Amino acid sequence: MRRSVRILLVSSLLHAAAALGAVGASRASAPPARVVALTASDGTVLKATWFSAGRPGPGVLLFHQSNRDRRSWTPVAKALAAAGVHVLTLDLRGFGDSDGTRYATLRRQEIGPVRALWPADIDVAWRFLASRPEVDAQRIGLGGAGADGVDNSVQTARRHPGEVRSLVLLSGETAFPGMRFLSASPDLPALCIVADDDEYPPTVEAMELLYQSLASPAKKLIHYPGKKAPWIWFEPFDIGKVPAAGGHGTDLFKGHPDLPAAIVDWFVTTLVTTPGRAPADTLGSWTALREIQSSGGVARVREQLEQARKRNARVQLFPEAAVSILGNDHLRASEPEAAVEVFELNLLAHPDSADAQTDLADGYLATGRPDLAREHARAALALLDSHASPASTWSDTEPRRRVIREDAQGTLEKATRSLAAWSTGAAQADAGSARPAVPTTLAAAVDREISRAEEQVLSAAEAMPEDRYDFSPERLRIPGGTYQGVRTFAVQVRHIAASNYLIWSPLTGERLPEGLVNGEGPPELRSRAQILGFLRSSFALGHRAAATLTPENMLQPATPSSASTRLQRATFAVAHAFDHYGQMVEYLRMNGIVPPASRAQSH
Repeated sequence: MRRSVRILLVSSLLHAAAALGAVGASRASAPPARVVALTASDGTVLKATWFSAGRPGPGVLLFHQSNRDRRSWTPVAKALAAAGVHVLTLDLRGFGDSDGTRYATLRRQEIGPVRALWPADIDVAWRFLASRPEVDAQRIGLGGAGADGVDNSVQTARRHPGEVRSLVLLSGETAFPGMRFLSASPDLPALCIVADDDEYPPTVEAMELLYQSLASPAKKLIHYPGKKAPWIWFEPFDIGKVPAAGGHGTDLFKGHPDLPAAIVDWFVTTLVTTPGRAPADTLGSWTALREIQSSGGVARVREQLEQARKRNARVQLFPEAAVSILGNDHLRASEPEAAVEVFELNLLAHPDSADAQTDLADGYLATGRPDLAREHARAALALLDSHASPASTWSDTEPRRRVIREDAQGTLEKATRSLAAWSTGAAQADAGSARPAVPTTLAAAVDREISRAEEQVLSAAEAMPEDRYDFSPERLRIPGGTYQGVRTFAVQVRHIAASNYLIWSPLTGERLPEGLVNGEGPPELRSRAQILGFLRSSFALGHRAAATLTPENMLQPATPSSASTRLQRATFAVAHAFDHYGQMVEYLRMNGIVPPASRAQSH
């Protein structure tokens, strides 16, 4: 990636501007809005405004705050209709043009019974919207402003969990039932909006709490900074007692003219472009990003992603740009193995990204694997040439595509030269005229042997399918065989990784991963993804251990109480890994799988 991308706000504004441009271009196609009358179960007439998109598409239901009515949503509703999204704005009973005693005149003891009627009233509006033949009832979004609008949105989503695909929540809160629902809804994206100068503190804290409760990584927070307003009174009671100052709910539209476009962009993204999904946000996915930076965290996040995709094949747990930054930080810190592990995760999450392919190519080149670097550089160039998908999830501009192309081409050239040099050296060795280039330092010599073991063991570990990771020869019941209690394939791999840690960690002084107490490895690592991540990390430690070796310290004791030298420790792990690699090969063949190394020879 090779850039410092900390421009999330700018990116949001660019998306919003694009949304406004699209709205302006198609505004003429939306029919005029019309007022509709809906009848509640007790005969009360509720007024709403229908904004038709003029063509089939998703729908949005918008709820007003306690000191406003449905007209406060008109700018957003018009823009959404022009963008192809049908909208219904509703006046609750006692508000705006709807029948019922004016809410602002109700006595305190009368408010509760009236509010208890709201869910049924709202479901009347829901049925009107969802039953329209031009509305896709499986793609409905909800938007609410203020404490009442936000809670009405969340509670409506609770009543219709399979149909609500997106939320927009401005300046409000929801009680425990709503919070629990949001925390249990990982596939429900939500845009949260609040301003520091909100007239009803502590609305900021309430919105931040709601935002943190959202389980979806596709959540976004727009927080306008400013001077905190003093507390005067509660929002839902004694309407008008708190003077409106433009910091609450839909009143924000006047002081922040970019906000309606941002809301339109959010609904278009989550209801039209990628229904039920939005790009993962850095703040919203911070838990995963923090995990990636911890010991063994990449494997854990990989497992989380694979599990999440069993539920939703297109879910994203983190933004591509943020993880690319983390991987490139490892490269800049001369930690190429750690970089490769991060880049592999990013490509798993974003397989259509030429940028992610180029990152991984750079990482493989830095670890001395030019064959894999060439493979991924070519894949990046093929994606760029096809124009089948954006260059990355965060940018597809021509300047950005050009930078990615130049990076991929440069990596491809370097990888090709390296492979040619290796091929020439091998040919000369076969002819007896010369030997391939040899390492020039002790550390490089040991590191090369670690790389050879890593390549063989990792390729074999990757060759075994997930559903056979628990295989052991005992399962075959071979007559005369004595395989009772032998290690499964998963435990063989885990044992190699655990032993790598136990053997190499004294050379670097690094602490063992949490849960590693013996050569069998942490028992909680059961899935293929977890174990492969553990294996990769253990070999990354080996490369760091090799880098510590010098002619001066190689014969020093590995630890104060050890009888083995540092050099013996460094090389014994390689021998141990190859010992168990032979067993892994047998396990593969017992399952009818040709080991990757043998495939290459036969080819």
